[in-house]
Amino acid sequence: MTVKKTMLKYINIVNPVDIKLKEEDIFLREKYKEIINYLKLVLSDSKDLEINSYVDLKGSLLINILPGTDILDYLNVISSNFFVKLIQLKESTIIENSSEFFENFFEILSDIDNLLNSKSTDESEEDSVDNKKKKILLIDQTHKLNEIYGDENLLNKFVYYYREKKNLKTLLKNNILLIWINHDYNEIVKNSGEIFEVFDFLIKVPIINKIERIQILKSFMEKNNKITFDIDLITDITENWEVKEIKKLIDIAILRHHLNSELNKKSNEITEIIKNIIELGEFIPSFHKNNYNNHKEKKNGLIKHIYHNNNSNNGSNHSKDVKNLIDNIKSERYSEFMLNQLYENAASENYNHLVIIIDKLFKNEHLEELDRKLLSKYPFILNDPPGKAQISLEKAKKKIDLIKKSFGK
Repeated sequence: MTVKKTMLKYINIVNPVDIKLKEEDIFLREKYKEIINYLKLVLSDSKDLEINSYVDLKGSLLINILPGTDILDYLNVISSNFFVKLIQLKESTIIENSSEFFENFFEILSDIDNLLNSKSTDESEEDSVDNKKKKILLIDQTHKLNEIYGDENLLNKFVYYYREKKNLKTLLKNNILLIWINHDYNEIVKNSGEIFEVFDFLIKVPIINKIERIQILKSFMEKNNKITFDIDLITDITENWEVKEIKKLIDIAILRHHLNSELNKKSNEITEIIKNIIELGEFIPSFHKNNYNNHKEKKNGLIKHIYHNNNSNNGSNHSKDVKNLIDNIKSERYSEFMLNQLYENAASENYNHLVIIIDKLFKNEHLEELDRKLLSKYPFILNDPPGKAQISLEKAKKKIDLIKKSFGK
């Protein structure tokens, strides 16, 4: 397979005229101003600006932001407003061909200009001139890509290759403005020594705060005056949610309201529906997924350590180590919502066996190897006294049964 064919497979080129998003569709948070000001500076390509006396701009920007934002929509709007082509990676194709993409990553990036110039055999002279203008290369390093590549993630690979000036020069001679979207700040910390060898600028966009959530909800009600909800309550129960997640939550609530009682032409109150969706876990924001994975990974490691010591050490020091590790687990608390979700998941998968394990914990009985292995999947159970854990598990089982019954299962 030639490099060009590989590129065509992994690259999506968005023409400004095809972008339908408008600026009013975006929640313009404070940090977005820095993004647009940087892009204006680079896209102007003026050699007479005072900043050029101090900084040799590369034309590469690193943005750290949480999932669930409208950052990609915002960059599409910028592309449309400045009439600049937007080049994006096709995540679905990368996932299907992850090894091939990883091996050809640098060739794909370095040959982008040739791809644009040869994309169509019928390209007009006007289009050829247009291809000489700056293009935005947008790389969104999602959590899904990180799951595929693990420690060998794309940012590590990119930074360590392009910190060599000749390699970076080869990339940027394609007349591109590179924007890299990162969703895991720990990766940036790990590469902190090399980040600014490759990028001009790091913009860290914080999560929206309470005032901003109120603004988002008020704006929605102003544009959709037939839909009503308790703004203060919804603001409080969506703490740590992001823009698009809040908007999607409202969309789902409106659909649920219509399915249950039909929308009317005067007023539709959906506060309770929104609450129920959150409580039942029928929409899960990204931070809950991340918290769940982080806690599960950490606590599974602790449980495995306990299990290993149980089989290799019977002395008094071992008992003390086990107690310390269990105390460590118990010291980390989940939100009530997350804990309910974890118990419901456990009840749906291994209710009967977990009841036996919790009973053994209550009676201080020996746990068999199979018991310990299963408990390592649900370490949050050790956060609670056995009696409370049993009540929580039974409550979760009743809720699961009720949901199944409502669907006729």
